[in-house]
Amino acid sequence: MAKPPKPPIPELLTLHGRVLLAIHRSADPITYKEYGKLLDVHPRSVQRVADDMIAAGWLTAERKSRCIAFTINDEAETLDGGTIGSWLR
Repeated sequence: MAKPPKPPIPELLTLHGRVLLAIHRSADPITYKEYGKLLDVHPRSVQRVADDMIAAGWLTAERKSRCIAFTINDEAETLDGGTIGSWLR
C-alpha cells in the first residue's frame, strides 16, 4: 500500500524575515534576481520587501553597478520593542 503524500511544510518566517536573514548572511552585494533565486521568490517581491524595510529604517541600500549593498541598522526597533540587531543574534 502506498504512503499518503506528506503535507507541504509551512514557512516559519515571513518573507520580510527571510529577506532580512538573506541580507544579513550575504557577504557581498548581489542583485535582486540573485536574492530571488536564493529565496525562491520573484525578484520584484524581494525589492518590495527591501523597500518596506528601508522605509521602516531597518536597512539602507547603495547601488553598486547592478548589485545592491545593504546595511542593516542594528538599532532599529521592531514591533515587540526589541531591535533588529538582537533579532539577528
